[in-house]
Amino acid sequence: MSEAIQIPAAAMPVVEILRRDVERPTAKLVMSVGAVYRRPRFECGKCPMGLHPDATERAPTCVLQFSAVLSDGEHEHDAWDDRLSAFYVWWDHLTLDQAREAVDLIWPVQPVK
Repeated sequence: MSEAIQIPAAAMPVVEILRRDVERPTAKLVMSVGAVYRRPRFECGKCPMGLHPDATERAPTCVLQFSAVLSDGEHEHDAWDDRLSAFYVWWDHLTLDQAREAVDLIWPVQPVK
């Protein structure tokens, strides 16, 4: 049995934005074929951050592609780039089954207390 996955602490600010601004996705998860390795994506080709209405890429990797982080008045690009990196590195290394579990962690069916 595999160990339960956990969202990295550094990625939690990104998760909070996703919970606030993006409805829980209903699209099927698939493994996309990248140049180097396979990554979990929704059928539309997007990762969770790419589902955000302010995302300019299907899989944002920096503040300029995921400006939602700046709506909170923070302009620390380096700090936010590190948080975004923590999220996408974690997400991109999940298996398909782990990604399904991760959706439940990002968007719990029961409200987060």
